[in-house]
Amino acid sequence: MMQVLRKHALQVMQMLGAVIKVLSDLSSLLPTITALAQRHVEYGVQLALYELPGRALLGTLEQVMLLRYPLF
Repeated sequence: MMQVLRKHALQVMQMLGAVIKVLSDLSSLLPTITALAQRHVEYGVQLALYELPGRALLGTLEQVMLLRYPLF
């Protein structure tokens, strides 16, 4: 089970890295993100499961932004 979680965590980090690299042109990621969303629907992932990791990600981004841009 831990190996599966590690693999998934790596995939999430790789996707975040891809998003960060193209922040100025997110439309270029639309096909990839659409396919990813469709796979998650097929896996049966429920929207409620995104709440906790979503809040954690947003909180982390906020902390990083405040460190880099204190007036943000």
